[in-house]
Amino acid sequence: MSVRILDFDGSVTSQSKLVEQLGSRLEVVDLRALGPAVRYLPSKKSAAEFDAALSSLGPVDLTFTGSGDFHHATASILRNLGEKLSLIVIDQHSDWIGSSPCPCGSWLIDALRLPHVARVVVIGTEAKSIEGWKIMHGPVGEILSGRVELYPYSARASRCLGRRRGELTCGALRRGMFWTDLHWHTVADNDWASLISRIIDGLPTSSVYLSIDKDCLTTEHALTNWGNGRLTLDRVLEAVRMFAQRARIVGADITGEYSPIQVENRLMMAMALKIHPKVPDPKPDELTRNEDTNLALVEAFGFC
Repeated sequence: MSVRILDFDGSVTSQSKLVEQLGSRLEVVDLRALGPAVRYLPSKKSAAEFDAALSSLGPVDLTFTGSGDFHHATASILRNLGEKLSLIVIDQHSDWIGSSPCPCGSWLIDALRLPHVARVVVIGTEAKSIEGWKIMHGPVGEILSGRVELYPYSARASRCLGRRRGELTCGALRRGMFWTDLHWHTVADNDWASLISRIIDGLPTSSVYLSIDKDCLTTEHALTNWGNGRLTLDRVLEAVRMFAQRARIVGADITGEYSPIQVENRLMMAMALKIHPKVPDPKPDELTRNEDTNLALVEAFGFC
């Protein structure tokens, strides 16, 4: 099994225990010079350079991409995979806001444009990005068609325009006068193992790609640039093992490290600092929890 670090910010290569554990299976791609230009809000030119750099790389089993500011690397990785697959994303953010200027907040829109991505399943999303009319920022049509399934951690109903018909695997529709409410099957209201099992049973493909953003985890197990969600590490590890046992994982990535925000363009830097949650700079010994979590995830994937 092969592992690659796309080293945009030094956050993963500094994890000496992880690097030593992976040994000869590990490939490090030095992209530090490109990092500030493609972090969070890249220009079109920088985004093209980003895609070109990643398209020249062959496939590997597992990729580390550093801070969640680089989560859009997943879309570039998926472009290099040709077979039909289901994309499983465990993340506290939906990352599908089509109007967002930042690729790390809209990369799932790019993934949905790929014809070989048969389904996208997002698990662990926090309510603030989807409740009420906020769901209209995302691919509502893809949700209603069943190509996108969303399992938020907890959430009140989302609302979209029009009296929609049909059935959802991930929730239920309730029609109003000029709108439709989407009532979700949430993580909080379901047994975790049963929920993951139902997701696997319903996948249209035997092949899956798994993307984990550690900002879905509690602070006990991750410190990130985007705050924290409410999933426990035990639950995420159980999900990885279940997918590994009952599906064919054709690729995976782990993001959500912490690193100082460095954006090349001054205006973009100011925007990034404004939009990011105000997270205190962690002490070096506090960051060991990120490495410990990465080691546990690597073991769950079967690399140790």
